[in-house]
Amino acid sequence: MSFDDLLLDAVLDPSRTDFTALREAWLERDGPERAVWDEEAFEELHMRLATKDWDGALDLADELLETHPLAVELRLWRAQALAGSGDRREANIERAIANGLLKAVLSSGDGESADSPLVVLCAREERLVLNLMGLRAVRSALGELGGRWIDEVLTSDIEGHERVLFFHLRVPERWINPR
Repeated sequence: MSFDDLLLDAVLDPSRTDFTALREAWLERDGPERAVWDEEAFEELHMRLATKDWDGALDLADELLETHPLAVELRLWRAQALAGSGDRREANIERAIANGLLKAVLSSGDGESADSPLVVLCAREERLVLNLMGLRAVRSALGELGGRWIDEVLTSDIEGHERVLFFHLRVPERWINPR
């Protein structure tokens, strides 16, 4: 199935979607977007959400999702705007898509070694996963290992306990090693 078909399936019924396949299809499609995160647009989206400008937030989230369709944060922010505008059904679908995307990352490996890294699309997704795990990055070392870009991250939790996690960053791999 094509990326567009898989994404449509996710929107229609997230509970039956293979989010790992969806992520792979996004990476494999011809000429994947290499869009840079527009920090000003994200700040504007935060402002619209904070001021309860639900329609404006939805418009901007939809625009950003055109180039970042698998961005978990955008899906969650879109869900917040939908819920704020009273569309709980669509908000729940967006949350289910975000959860499915996160579960795909968390089931991709255990992150305990470079042989079993957590597979993320980009560094922003890596930071999101660390935040959700209650960890912060202390130090990071990105390097190529066996044709894969592996980020070895020393993390710390709120009590100061350190732990090393390994991530396989897929998008930089596509930029550096185009087919």
